[in-house]
Amino acid sequence: MFTHRFTLLSSSIAAGLCAAVLLWTPAIAANMVTLTKTDNHTTALPGEVLTYSLTVGNTTARPKTVVVQDTLPSTLQFRSASHNGHFIRGARMVLWLVKVPPLSSSTVTVEVSVLPTVKNGTVITNVATAQAMVKATDTTVVQVPSSSSSSSSSVSSSSSSSSSSTSSNSSSSSTSSSSTSSSSSSTSSSSSSSSSISLSSSSSSVATAKLVIAQKNIGSTNVAVKNQKNINLLRFEARNTTAQDILLTKFIFSALAGSLNNGQNYMLWVDTDKSGNVDTILQKAVSPIAGKITFSQITGGGYVVPAGQDVLFEAHSDVAPSLTNDSLQLQFSTADTYVEAESPVNNGQALAGIRTNGVCPQSTCDTTVTTVSSMLWTLVSQGNLFVSQDTTPVRSRQSLGGALGDAILRLSFGAWYEDIDVTDIQFSQLNGTTTRSLDRLDLYKEGATTPFGTATIGGCGSDITPPQTLCVKMQARQLIIPQGSNVKVLVRPRMKDDVNGAVSGDPIQIFLASTAVANNTTGEGAVRARGDMSSNALIANNGNATADGEIFIGRTAPASTNQQITGLPNVTVLSRISSISNANPDPNGSAVPVGIADVGQFKFSAAAHGNSKNGLNKVVLNYLYFNVNAVNVVLDGATMKFYNKANGTVTTACSPMLSNGTLLSGSITEDAFIVKCGGLTSTAVNTTIDQGTDQTFVLQMNITNPKESAISTSALQVSLINFDSIALTALGPSAAESHFEWIDTDAGASTPLRWVEYPDTTVKSTGYQG
Repeated sequence: MFTHRFTLLSSSIAAGLCAAVLLWTPAIAANMVTLTKTDNHTTALPGEVLTYSLTVGNTTARPKTVVVQDTLPSTLQFRSASHNGHFIRGARMVLWLVKVPPLSSSTVTVEVSVLPTVKNGTVITNVATAQAMVKATDTTVVQVPSSSSSSSSSVSSSSSSSSSSTSSNSSSSSTSSSSTSSSSSSTSSSSSSSSSISLSSSSSSVATAKLVIAQKNIGSTNVAVKNQKNINLLRFEARNTTAQDILLTKFIFSALAGSLNNGQNYMLWVDTDKSGNVDTILQKAVSPIAGKITFSQITGGGYVVPAGQDVLFEAHSDVAPSLTNDSLQLQFSTADTYVEAESPVNNGQALAGIRTNGVCPQSTCDTTVTTVSSMLWTLVSQGNLFVSQDTTPVRSRQSLGGALGDAILRLSFGAWYEDIDVTDIQFSQLNGTTTRSLDRLDLYKEGATTPFGTATIGGCGSDITPPQTLCVKMQARQLIIPQGSNVKVLVRPRMKDDVNGAVSGDPIQIFLASTAVANNTTGEGAVRARGDMSSNALIANNGNATADGEIFIGRTAPASTNQQITGLPNVTVLSRISSISNANPDPNGSAVPVGIADVGQFKFSAAAHGNSKNGLNKVVLNYLYFNVNAVNVVLDGATMKFYNKANGTVTTACSPMLSNGTLLSGSITEDAFIVKCGGLTSTAVNTTIDQGTDQTFVLQMNITNPKESAISTSALQVSLINFDSIALTALGPSAAESHFEWIDTDAGASTPLRWVEYPDTTVKSTGYQG
């Protein structure tokens, strides 16, 4: 293996052009980009799989996108490339656009195989470039092992360098494998037998069979929980580089980290359909013995790797219900003859010797294995649940009696380490306010049209809860939070009607208590859950700011304390304004009228309902503060009137004023002012809107001059603003006060309300221009 590191010395590069792909790279100052390249091999066998790693360094304080090119020599066959590497077949080039953070590096890889026909002693030189200027070169020597330790008499002079290299390899390995002398001895016996056959005239000698095993990277770390099923511990690919089938009969693994006792039901899987995913179990229910996992009872007596083909295998296990420590990582047990294979066409003659990562402990190694670190599994007792308020906002609601209201709270449930089965949720009314108007809370997953759960007062049973709490107790797996995912839950109120106890003006504001308790015996805890795989109940936040099978409320990550999740304030209504819209028939842009004109016209609609106690509730308008924009227009302040369009003969006078309450009179030339139409329930104007109907109301003005200045544009428009917030409790003309009051009324009671739940903050009548 040769690894070279070069630094860019040129101040600019040329454009790169390959096939139909045009790559442009801006000028780069010297010493900005570095490149290293390695395949971690000094030698390779014909047919062996090599993985080149190309690491691009960025020495600047800004992120860079670097063009990396690797032109493969004819001795290599392309297999795959990471990070969207594009292989241009005609040019035999792999191409990447590598994003490199400031003062950091990024690594891409390309997997190739040495062609089976490459001769002994061939030097494979692979050169990669970054930004068409920075080069890195890796060289690997192809070695065909001699068939016998005494084969020098039968090899030609042209192969002497290969023999020398093999001898050197064997010599170096003899000092590094003293701990495996017993297994090496038995392997040497098999090797000797193979050598005698190889020296015969048999062209199908088992000594010519070569098995190449390459361990594959499946990630560095992951987390599993007790009782979790079928976790992937190690993946490898076995390639038969010969012209005859090879039968795999045995594999032995040991622990690289942790304890094998942390697993149970060890399994050997195989990919039978070449899909790239294992699909068939070759052996299962294997238990660790003497610190080893041995697969020696493979279905059918072994698995055949056909001549010239490769097969994917994986070692899996279930996680034990009781853990010895907190990790599990598997490796080939290199202290043993950890791979056993034979040639069925040669009377089951075993393959001799295993070359591990370039080291052959004896004169002949028919099996070559390259390894990488397998997945290190961190093991925990159970998963964790994070319950927080969703970032999608909700608004305060006027929840209509007898109806299903819109969401008054949105929750986000997140799971770590395993799927979490949420079993109990408790919603309490803020400050213990009565829930007399609230029948239940329906819980919906985002986008769903039917609820998955319902919270009621009766649902709490004997659970210990805060006052006025509604509980939902769910069946097993009714609300599953997938590991690593977030599930959005919308909480919608189902209101009682007034016949069943709903009262207009009743407050509704729910919360999830932050108390760190999750006790299934007493029923305490706003949220309770269990691990779906581990089947263990999650505990409450224990205050150590680590995730150890806990429920965190009001948090999206581990913290030492919970936070109460509180929804916005809402109110019960028994009638409701469902819409407000412009009802002026004049289109926008019409000329400013002259004289008395119905400038502002608004249609108010009331929602249909069945709140029939003391008669059906009605909407009655009482105060309206209209905002008027009158640019370059003169109005008569003494003639402003309000009326119901259904009866234009009954009107009431309105008062123009500034936003600070100062009354205006005479000719009004203000660009912006307020018109107050107040105490409407005491006038003869009918401002009542029955449920399921609408009424149109008019603000009438006298325009004495539609264009005060001939050289300026005129504009006139009436709007309703400051009416849609529950926080506007005072009534008046200023921006900090509500501009609207309506009354929810029947024959028994009247409730004034100074806001309307409405999606628009402003409703404009026709805009006139002149």
